[in-house]
Amino acid sequence: AFKPGLAEFGYNVSRAAQLLSDVPKSAAGRHFTCLVRPDAEIERIALIVKRQLQQVGIGMSIEEVPVDQQSAAVKGGRF
Repeated sequence: AFKPGLAEFGYNVSRAAQLLSDVPKSAAGRHFTCLVRPDAEIERIALIVKRQLQQVGIGMSIEEVPVDQQSAAVKGGRF
């Protein structure tokens, strides 16, 4: 149920870009891989997040990985 005292989060691309400008880029830049299970709805959500992150200079690759292989990918640092 809705709790009126919870913090609210807004969508402010300019503020996000400003905050990120103070953070030094690593050698690989600002990029990561998002592992998703093979599911059209999950992939659509990942694409929305990817577009939002692109607006502030963060790259995101989307990789479909079967559920049984996700744990191994995370344990092996392949994400």
